[in-house]
Amino acid sequence: MEKTIKWLKTYARPLEKALFTYHFEQGDQSHVVYELRKFQNADGGFGHALEPDFRNPNSNPIDSWVASRILYEIQVDKKAMIVTDLIDYLMHTKDQKDLMFKNVVKTNNEYPHAPWWHYDPSLDNYGYNPTASLLGFLYRYMDKKNKNYSDVVSHIHKTIEYFITHDITEMHELRCFNELYDYILIDLEHDEFRETLRKRNLAAIEKDSSLWFSSYCAKPLQIITSKMTPGYEEIKGLVAKEIHLTLEQRAKDGSFDITWSWGQYEEAFEEARFEWKGIIALDLLKNAKTYTDIPINIDSDVNSDG
Repeated sequence: MEKTIKWLKTYARPLEKALFTYHFEQGDQSHVVYELRKFQNADGGFGHALEPDFRNPNSNPIDSWVASRILYEIQVDKKAMIVTDLIDYLMHTKDQKDLMFKNVVKTNNEYPHAPWWHYDPSLDNYGYNPTASLLGFLYRYMDKKNKNYSDVVSHIHKTIEYFITHDITEMHELRCFNELYDYILIDLEHDEFRETLRKRNLAAIEKDSSLWFSSYCAKPLQIITSKMTPGYEEIKGLVAKEIHLTLEQRAKDGSFDITWSWGQYEEAFEEARFEWKGIIALDLLKNAKTYTDIPINIDSDVNSDG
């Protein structure tokens, strides 16, 4: 792992470097918040290519969802300004209606972006990706005295009912429902939701590992969000196998390249590609720490072959 760590600490965005320090070197949470704040706008929402595949600086639900997951990951206090500002954005943005959030916004088209982030006004751009996850974030972090809190709880129940009664297996959407489960599992009734998630997760995850890096399919960690994810115990061997096989994809310098291309905006794509390398390296290290016994020796010689 040493070369991967060296690459990340040398070339990754300051945000990923701060997250690495937080997770592996007892780094201060405030350092992560400081770097994440650079992606936050005055309205409380996030933009500025926090998700590198669209370079929109304006606040949008997808970048705000990415930020919400980082805030949850580092366990930021509910009263922190970065959290309360984000909640204010989520409740007032024009890119949501009745607490259903857009996944693609109009202003994307004004900046370089991957084709899948292009705004088409003829499409319904509202979806449970990222809505299911953002509802969970609001449930966990909103002050219960907030006048909108009861609406959030009501929408979560409706969202769960929708999930149970509809055959949702698309990997990105399914992951957002697993993230919702992470947020609510401590104190909401969820037996039927948990069992439905377990069945859908196991059905959606591709079990044939020979297809994971050669075709478009759902690898375990594209759906599994934690050891508490329904179905994890049944396929934890596959999760570990994915991590080991991902390690085999490393370049000689320890980095991991992406497997997709925009086919447009060549210069901006190369910038995004480089940023993704840092994100992928960090995710690999975190997943190895969480789901395997692979040693991650921070103090070892970075010039070794690890």
